[in-house]
Amino acid sequence: MQTKLPLTATRMIFIMAYKEKWNDDYSILFSGTDISSIGSEYTLLGSKEVTLDVPQIDLDNGEVANLSKLKSQILADAHLKVKDIDEKIKSLMFIDTK
Repeated sequence: MQTKLPLTATRMIFIMAYKEKWNDDYSILFSGTDISSIGSEYTLLGSKEVTLDVPQIDLDNGEVANLSKLKSQILADAHLKVKDIDEKIKSLMFIDTK
């Protein structure tokens, strides 16, 4: 069942400067919450309410694509683990034949 997405979304964003620890340079960070209280490296520059257009996509097809990608990653990870296990088995069998 296809869910209808809103055409726009309005959110408050917080704009912060983040001081890099290794070179003292600043980066600009956008967040849905004010995180300036979690560390001195974050300085709140301001906040702004923004409205963005929401891309209208087929969510069912998007979910299928995400699940297919996840399935492929799980299979690739499993293949690597099986390969490691096979190598350990071969190694143990080689030791046993000495």
